Amino acid sequence: MPVPEFALGRLEAPDTRLEGGLPRVLVCTAGEVAVDGRLLRAGESAFSRGSAGGVELRGPGTIFWAQPSRVADAQGRGA
Repeated sequence: MPVPEFALGRLEAPDTRLEGGLPRVLVCTAGEVAVDGRLLRAGESAFSRGSAGGVELRGPGTIFWAQPSRVADAQGRGA
């Protein structure tokens, strides 16, 4: 069930940069993805602090991410 406090996403074979400003958990579920140069293999995860300037993703894998919702932040309910 979707909730307004969190945002979830999935990227396949990402070559992109996710914007910074919010803490984020990243989980590699298939293949390999480099997260800011650190290689994640299937089953591994990483945490990005909210103070980080963004997260660079590169590689042929699949990654899921979770973060507090910007809507929740705007309503004063974010972390």
